[in-house]
Amino acid sequence: MEHEIFMKVALSLAEKGAGWCEPNPMVGAVIVKNGKIISYGYHRKFGQPHGEAVAIKRAGEKAKGATLYVNLEPCCHFGKTPPCCEAIWKSGIKKVVASIQDPNPLVSGKGFSFLKEKGVEVIKGILEEDAEQINRHFLWFHRKKRPWLTGKMAMTADGSTVWRERWISSEQARKFAHWLRATHMGIMVGINTVLEDDPILNIRHPAFAEKKITKIILDTELKIRKNAKVFSTKDPIIIFTASNRKIKAEGVETVKISRGKGGINIEEVLKALAERKIISVLVEGGATLMSNLIKQRKLNELYLIHSPKLGGTKKLTVSGRKIISSKTWIKGNETYTDLELEAV
Repeated sequence: MEHEIFMKVALSLAEKGAGWCEPNPMVGAVIVKNGKIISYGYHRKFGQPHGEAVAIKRAGEKAKGATLYVNLEPCCHFGKTPPCCEAIWKSGIKKVVASIQDPNPLVSGKGFSFLKEKGVEVIKGILEEDAEQINRHFLWFHRKKRPWLTGKMAMTADGSTVWRERWISSEQARKFAHWLRATHMGIMVGINTVLEDDPILNIRHPAFAEKKITKIILDTELKIRKNAKVFSTKDPIIIFTASNRKIKAEGVETVKISRGKGGINIEEVLKALAERKIISVLVEGGATLMSNLIKQRKLNELYLIHSPKLGGTKKLTVSGRKIISSKTWIKGNETYTDLELEAV
């Protein structure tokens, strides 16, 4: 029970890095001595010190003989920062309690092995399911070699995804949508959404004002207009097309992809995104793109925001797909549902 209590603290700390750590995982660390927390830390932002390093620096000499709780296997390689395993060993920490092994091939058990070789006791598997959930984007990417795809759709009470006015959902729901954008590395839409709605596709959440997102556009025939609003910000843009033509503009990459079912070959798109280290993508395309991803079993997660409005056109169904988990909550007069779907 003691391990679970301190690990819950580490997990809550890890979540503070949501939206800023990717492509790194969210990591929280707690140092405990004589049953009391003497230090803590978390990975605040990609390129900055990891949670373990922050906690160790804060603890100083007090870390000797203590226990470190961390939600993911400590790294053992040089990246943007020095390896955490070496810092743990040199600090004099005698025990490391972790949730899960890091699937990144640069780590993947090597961190635990290093610590054991240096005489540090290692305990694994504490609150494993919670740790898996927090870092599901990172874990999926390294296990499956493709980004985690999250869909988001607003719907009327009777299941329509297109209404007579522009907005189906409320301003509060749109703020939630921008939080979703901020917690993913990319945002994907089909060309019809760009042509019909002319969206900006940037992040407009007060807590993430400085964050950039990669705009991903599926445009089989390269129909996008040069004055489209997606080009109005400095966010990077990747356009996947089957056309031989290219968009020549700063920050815009045109990638030729073969045709697949219903348009662009999604498998090739996901492979290309993985090569660019984009580990998570929010899909905000219309019902056609979302339906295609669901049918092809590529969508990992789907947020549905149900408005009390009635009427409209186009429907979205997830029938035939295995739902791994489902959560529902209410904000104001809208119902939110988060579905995790079986994907391949």
